[in-house]
Amino acid sequence: MEEVHENSQKKAGQGRRPTVIQYILDTDVLTLIQEGHPEISAKFLQQPPDSMAITVLSVEEQLSGWYAQLRKAKRPERLAWAYRRLAGV
Repeated sequence: MEEVHENSQKKAGQGRRPTVIQYILDTDVLTLIQEGHPEISAKFLQQPPDSMAITVLSVEEQLSGWYAQLRKAKRPERLAWAYRRLAGV
């Protein structure tokens, strides 16, 4: 049984201990970071990358919002904005 546990650890993390996620960013905070909000972005950049995560719900909410913007876009600049967001995914 111990051998199975060792093998699963090596596959999952190459023998490293798993990282503990300290922050889960919600959709609002994620959007502020993407838009370059100065205070939120500064705090975000001070954290180790492996201490943060987003949920699949945030991904779905953002994708749904960008698709909705594509469908509603009447002006070329708004359409370009939505495509840039999707391209950055």
